[in-house]
Amino acid sequence: MRLINTHTRDFEEFYGSKIPKYAIISHTWGQEEVTFQDWADPASVIQKSGFTKIIEACEQARMDDYLYIWVDTNCIDKTSSAELTEAINSMFAWYSKADICYAYLSDVPTFKPLSYAKEFRQSRWFKRGWTLQELLAPDCVVFYAADWSRIGTRSSLVYDIAEATGIGIRYLRPHQKTGSATQQDWSQVRSQVCHEASVAERMSWLSRRETTRVEDMAYCMLGIFGIHMPLIYGEGPRAFVRLQEEILKTSEDHSLFCWSWAMSENQGSLLAPRPHSFLGASHYQRHRHPVKPSPYTIANSGLSIRLPLIQCWSSYIAILNVELRANSNVGSMSNVGIAMQKEALTGVFTRASYPDVPIPLAPGICYKGSRLTDMFTPAQHGDSESTRLSSSTIQTQCKTGALLSFGGFGRHSDRDKFSTIQTFPPNRFSQDDSILVICPMEHCQEPGPNWLRRMTQASGDFAGATIVEFTMTQGGTEMIVFAVTATKRDSYLMPQWHFSLRPQWNLNLRDAVGVLAKIETKA
Repeated sequence: MRLINTHTRDFEEFYGSKIPKYAIISHTWGQEEVTFQDWADPASVIQKSGFTKIIEACEQARMDDYLYIWVDTNCIDKTSSAELTEAINSMFAWYSKADICYAYLSDVPTFKPLSYAKEFRQSRWFKRGWTLQELLAPDCVVFYAADWSRIGTRSSLVYDIAEATGIGIRYLRPHQKTGSATQQDWSQVRSQVCHEASVAERMSWLSRRETTRVEDMAYCMLGIFGIHMPLIYGEGPRAFVRLQEEILKTSEDHSLFCWSWAMSENQGSLLAPRPHSFLGASHYQRHRHPVKPSPYTIANSGLSIRLPLIQCWSSYIAILNVELRANSNVGSMSNVGIAMQKEALTGVFTRASYPDVPIPLAPGICYKGSRLTDMFTPAQHGDSESTRLSSSTIQTQCKTGALLSFGGFGRHSDRDKFSTIQTFPPNRFSQDDSILVICPMEHCQEPGPNWLRRMTQASGDFAGATIVEFTMTQGGTEMIVFAVTATKRDSYLMPQWHFSLRPQWNLNLRDAVGVLAKIETKA
């Protein structure tokens, strides 16, 4: 480990048990950081703000009687890929073994006891990926403002930190060291504290943050999950998928699968495409009474896993060894499942894009009628750029089971009460497996009497519609129209679903098709 002597400002290297007591700094990087190579000739970078930051950190450490300090900007030779890989994989341990961590908040002005809270909570430091482990790993974290005025400690500021980060207080409070505890012991203690949280909860901490490089959203979590893996800069979002694959090799925590679709994408994998998918996942936790775990098998092409399945006509619910925490919006402990669909030709299971969140299950429903099933699911997601600005990437339909069982759209809700189904576009209903291809219904809105006028004036581009006409066994027909518009938000197109039961205009299927054709022509 390469450390800076706080008196001479020279580098000194130590190995294993010979590493002395040291301070460490946590900060957000700016435009004028000093590198390992720069430190060899400090006169050339003395005017840089990054140089001043290191010197002031050395002075603070010296005042606290520390002979050595570690700074990530210049203590790692980032031109060496081997050294960079070792450093990133060792980062959590280095922070946990430090005697003290100085969290330097460059965007918080001089500390003012009566008005610090808002500026402190809104600091950029709480929004960066790398500072997550730097907050959690050390025994003692002391926060400083831009002028190095002391703000407080992690313990004294615990409620403000919990508010800013979404991290539970129980993970932020320090554990008391015993007199005989060594640095190695303490590193293990802090790692255990992190592992008390479920995989989904730890991922939810990351979902609020960002990094400059896409790959670092995965690499900054290695220590929090106790994972070691090689760094491949240039692989993009694949790094986050790789992190999840490594977690699967060491963990039986099914909460890894408890994420929601961040976009209207339908890649089918059980693994999340990006950290943002875990934004609402903090309340999923390992089951208090877990069943005997089944091993996973990871291959290049996908994941083999054994889970109890409940068949819901043409779709399935996979039961996870997970439950919702009592303070979630469900209100009490609940088991959890995820919607799955099976490809008829290949037998491959994929995660359905609707419902786009894990499904709370009543305790009695979980294992009644379920069957333990060996499933193979694809492991990789497509390029994240596929969800960027492109109308062709908006998911306008999904396979679902009995349409009329979703709350009973209309007067009839049983499968045996209709004899035939016609759709436009045609061939959207498979008579063999009773699968109807329609728009997802999570964001459906009942447009009311002015549905047609509102659709023609809807903001954004009209992306198409599906008409479903049921011929009922008792006579008469039921018609439902599903439509989607797409509104641009930043660099994404966000879909908005609409539906109408027995549309207010009194049309048959052929006439309704003509109306929709006119709408598409205008759009």
